[in-house]
Amino acid sequence: MKKYLVLMIASSLIAGVSCQVKIDMEKETDAINKVIEDEIRASFNGDYETRTTVFVHEPYLLWLQATKTGYRYFNGRDDLISEAKNL
Repeated sequence: MKKYLVLMIASSLIAGVSCQVKIDMEKETDAINKVIEDEIRASFNGDYETRTTVFVHEPYLLWLQATKTGYRYFNGRDDLISEAKNL
């Protein structure tokens, strides 16, 4: 009986490991770099619409910006979006 129990546990572990999704790190890195490049390009070109689409779409977004005239702090995506035209 113990033999079958061990066999069942081992087979379920093997099945669980083989079903995991493999992450293509190169593809993920390229995707992250594209988002960063798109945001920088949109920022330099003053493209408000493109720039705001690359922001994180979550309420926990925090943004701190330092300029020659001082600091700006945004808490949440809605706060940042409402001020993005002035950045």
